[in-house]
Parts: sequence; C-alpha cells; structure tokens
Amino acid sequence: MVEEGGPLTDEERAAAEAEFREIDRWHGERRRERLGELCAWLEEECGPVTEEELAAARAESREIMRRYAERQARERTASDALEARRSGNV
Repeated sequence: MVEEGGPLTDEERAAAEAEFREIDRWHGERRRERLGELCAWLEEECGPVTEEELAAARAESREIMRRYAERQARERTASDALEARRSGNV
C-alpha cells in the first residue's frame, strides 16, 4: 500500500476504481430494493396507485424536467454571454 499522501500506482488506481464501481453497483441495487420495499408498504397502507395518480405524477415529472431544461438553457446563455465578454467578442 502507498504511504499517506504518496501517488498511486496504476495498479492501485485501477483497484480503487474497481472497488468504487462495485460499491456504486451495490448501492444502486440496495436503493432499488429499498424503493421496492417502500412502494409495497405504501400500497399496503394506501392501496394501489390509480391511473389518475400515475398520470398526475407523470405530468409533474414532465413539468419538472421542462423547468430544468429551461434553467439549463438560461445558464448556458448566461455562460456564453460571459465568455463572449471575457474574450472581447461583444
């Protein structure tokens, strides 16, 4: 193992990246399991999701994604304008 603060060898870096990917994969699986457990519990407590509830959730999701895309576009425009001013193109 490398002393604290020392550079990693290529092998150590590859091992660390592999370990990170494995942890990330496990975490993703665990999150899906927990989400499934939560959904099952909610359906036991409140009954199954109706088509109307599903449609409303999908509409809300589309609205959130639309707002996000608009914000990203505004940020890109502002960033482009700032870059143009910095480079003297305005």
